[in-house]
Amino acid sequence: MDLSEKTVLITGIPAGPIDLANLQAERRLLGWTFSHYNHTKTIQMAMSHRFAELVGGTGVTVKVVYPGHGSTPMNRAMRVRSFPYVYRPIAPLVKPLAPIFMADLTKPARSGIRMATDPALEGVTGAYFGQDGRRRPWPSSVLDVRVRDRVWSLCEELSARTLGHLSH
Repeated sequence: MDLSEKTVLITGIPAGPIDLANLQAERRLLGWTFSHYNHTKTIQMAMSHRFAELVGGTGVTVKVVYPGHGSTPMNRAMRVRSFPYVYRPIAPLVKPLAPIFMADLTKPARSGIRMATDPALEGVTGAYFGQDGRRRPWPSSVLDVRVRDRVWSLCEELSARTLGHLSH
């Protein structure tokens, strides 16, 4: 199995629209059920979808998977004010319980590993999978060609700047 031809991107819970005027978190983004983290992960999905389109037919596969929650250092370090408004009342209760119920990080890791190694998924590209390993529809904001093109364009701009600095 040649893993070099497979791209598996791990995402969070995607939700909401992609704000093209706030792709680099220029402004604070915190809604009732949406945060910068969700926005960033949805942007990542748009970039991944566009990447899958660009490499289509080359033998390179691109899959995006939401692995489910795990109790990670990032989760444990989150402050209550980082949570979307609707979740803030329960955040103080969830934070101490999360390590108990989400301590086993092997479960979320399985979905990403499966995307890269399952022979049944060989050749599957441009697909989004949920934590149960089943194919899911892309969020509507990711399906907007204008959004995908703008996200990809920004990635190219930022990469050119970074690579330009490295070559000097």
